[in-house]
Amino acid sequence: MTLWRFELLKIGLMQLGYSLNQATQAANDGVATVLAVRNQVDVPPETHRVLALLAQRVPLVAITNGNVDADKIGLSGYFSHLLQAGRDGAAKPAPDMFVRAAQLIGVPCENILHVGDHLHTDVSGALLNGYQAAGLTILTVVCIVSRAPVGYPILRYHRWRHYWMWSLNSE
Repeated sequence: MTLWRFELLKIGLMQLGYSLNQATQAANDGVATVLAVRNQVDVPPETHRVLALLAQRVPLVAITNGNVDADKIGLSGYFSHLLQAGRDGAAKPAPDMFVRAAQLIGVPCENILHVGDHLHTDVSGALLNGYQAAGLTILTVVCIVSRAPVGYPILRYHRWRHYWMWSLNSE
């Protein structure tokens, strides 16, 4: 994904009149800046606490379409494996990283819970690849998802206290 963004930026700069060398240098500088800012993340203490508890009980695998550096934000130690789109396969919701994650930990897909923050790439992607799924966003939105049979599941929203919850099923 980062390479794609680099190429897009370089081509755009050349269309604006930059030479190939100027566009390449500016695109490199731009991507370096984006990556530096992208990794300026303050992970809440509660996130560390929950991941530490989970990592003691089950193998955790991170699969991402993004380019955040888990080492730089202090999360890599909780995961037995980190898979990144491009480097480790096609981006979610494609099966590549879902299949690879199951292989790496030796657990059947149907016994894995995938937690993510994107309804299509994470939740639907996990369900369509045989996983159980739950979604959680930064805005404390909670998603409870049931396994879907073949095809795209139907989305249902439920309001419960101050949380939004949704479930996917085939009805």
